[in-house]
Amino acid sequence: MDQMTRRFVTSTPAFRALLSRPALVALALLLLNDHVLKHEFPSLLSDKLSDFAGLFFAPYVLLTIALVVLRPRERSAIDALSWFMYGAVALVFTALKGSPDVNHAVVGAVTRVLP
Repeated sequence: MDQMTRRFVTSTPAFRALLSRPALVALALLLLNDHVLKHEFPSLLSDKLSDFAGLFFAPYVLLTIALVVLRPRERSAIDALSWFMYGAVALVFTALKGSPDVNHAVVGAVTRVLP
């Protein structure tokens, strides 16, 4: 990575969020669990590890997208976006896991868009 790219990545809140230690640990746990643990040690624990890691990593991805699109400058706006993304992911996850109708509708919509 050249110096200009490194400066851009480290100075942009979006990339700092996505490349933060908690986000990278959550991504590593998600990949390890989905590609190794679920196949070698299938259990309720390996299923829940994916949920936990996904719930932790997804807001970072959404926050990165929001920060790139909206480009907020104030720390309070960035903090508000962070809280909003965590809340939105928790709400969607709860709806998908808690309601078969919501799950079926979302899976159907995604299947139509991404066959």
